Amino acid sequence: MQNSSNHNISKQLIIYLLLFSSLITLVLTAIQLNLNYRYDLGLIDQRFEQIQLTNVQSITQKAWTVNEKGLTDELQSILKLPDITYIEFIPNESSRKLISFGEKAEHRINHNVDIIYHYRNRDIKLGNLNISASLSNVYHRLIDTALIILVTQAIKTFAVSFFIFFLFQHLLTRHLSRIAEFLEDKNLINKANLLKLDRNENKWTHNDELGTLTQSINQMIVNSRETIHSLALTEQRLSQAQVLSNSGHWEYYIDKKEFHLNPQINSLLKLNEDLESLNLNEFLSLIITKHQNLFINQLELAEISDSSEAFELCLNNKGSDESFCFFVDIKLMQNQTDGSWLLGSMQDISHLIEQRNRLDFMANTDPLTGLANRNRFHIELESCLNRLRNMPNKSASVIIIDIDRFKEVNDALGHYAGDELLKMLSTRLQQAVSNHDRIARLGGDEFAFLISGGEVHAIAFIDELFKLTTQPFEVNGLQINVGLSAGVAITPEHSNNSHELLRQADIAMYNAKQKHSGYEIYSDYNDINSVRRLELITQLSSAIEASQFELYYQPKMTLTGQGTNLTVLKP
Repeated sequence: MQNSSNHNISKQLIIYLLLFSSLITLVLTAIQLNLNYRYDLGLIDQRFEQIQLTNVQSITQKAWTVNEKGLTDELQSILKLPDITYIEFIPNESSRKLISFGEKAEHRINHNVDIIYHYRNRDIKLGNLNISASLSNVYHRLIDTALIILVTQAIKTFAVSFFIFFLFQHLLTRHLSRIAEFLEDKNLINKANLLKLDRNENKWTHNDELGTLTQSINQMIVNSRETIHSLALTEQRLSQAQVLSNSGHWEYYIDKKEFHLNPQINSLLKLNEDLESLNLNEFLSLIITKHQNLFINQLELAEISDSSEAFELCLNNKGSDESFCFFVDIKLMQNQTDGSWLLGSMQDISHLIEQRNRLDFMANTDPLTGLANRNRFHIELESCLNRLRNMPNKSASVIIIDIDRFKEVNDALGHYAGDELLKMLSTRLQQAVSNHDRIARLGGDEFAFLISGGEVHAIAFIDELFKLTTQPFEVNGLQINVGLSAGVAITPEHSNNSHELLRQADIAMYNAKQKHSGYEIYSDYNDINSVRRLELITQLSSAIEASQFELYYQPKMTLTGQGTNLTVLKP
């Protein structure tokens, strides 16, 4: 049924035409007015130049001879020129009076000329000639021009726009309305008739856009009938594909709160093959407890937004304590017959979950000791730093320890014995670690700890580590005593950056190893790469280039007053 809404495209077209044409008109009008304005200003400049060439010499002569009447006549003749509204002569000598004629316009252009008389090779300034030209006539001409352009362009724009509107409505939009009515028919596929437009068919219209569209729609109807015929075969193939991909699907009818299951999903969920439906509570009982709310939330999300986010769902495995996992996706389906329902697909990914967990373990665990590796320790440290940013009065310590003379064990007993020593040491070190602390093997014979608290807590913790390693380790029948060197970096005192804290703790550990002091707390003084040292080097270089250093010498004299040498004084 046609109504006024069928003309929306035509209305939009004429609006766009009017807007675009108006914009072009305004731009062209602005350009034309600008050109006219510049032209009129050019004429005024030419008048100023004409006055400079033809009148200034005469004014100079009359001012020199003090010919007041002639000067007055000369100024009044200039005032009669077009657009000149005010002129004045200001003499240099205070004894002579100012001569002016006319009135200064509100919008004007001023031109100033120095009146100079050449006398005996000297330039004598007699005064100033000020001339004002009014812009009122220029503005009036611009307004008249703008009105003429706008009115003529408006008439042309409206005439052309409405003519295009008529052609567009007659040649296109009425046929689009007919196509829309035809396609809205619910029984379109089942009817034998095809689309035909109310227009004369000839060689011009047969292959135009509407003719092509009509042929395409009719071809689509024919193809749709063939498609419906092949749906049964497609469903059969889908079922076979689900078997091969280890997946299945179900339909959830929202009003009934009932799941309809297909045979493949029954097989995946280990249900009775003859079971066709389950209510919501029965389906939830298949899901592990901690995932039940997730599943309900995803059902509600799909109902509101047409689809859920793809998610992982774990189900109880009957007869086993282990669960098996699925990748689930839910979409909202609708049709005129059945209303709305949710279609869910599930694919068994238990083997992928197992592989992912194994890869995560390998990526974050040291294979020799079973401790966290450097990657995992860095993640834990970043998490700790993020928490501490909201707790300004709290601190944490990063401790790195290294086994003294561990290379001697490897060289004397071999790498296998060294590995055995590292495993036994890691077992003892874990005894000092609480549930809130973290331990990791960074690599080689280096271990790292993340503990809460500052320097006092770190020292107490290191003392505990030393106590745990006082007893020798038995490796290959030999009793081996192990010494440790430890370095400590504290956040936020030393840094809030994880990489920097590890670097600082490592530096402190190497200082402890060199001093044989057992442990060291990080200090900028011992850090050759510290920011403060770099600042001092930069400042010293700048001071040398700027010659800001001075040397003072003290002479050494003999008792006879003879100088022997000089001593450089130390500040």
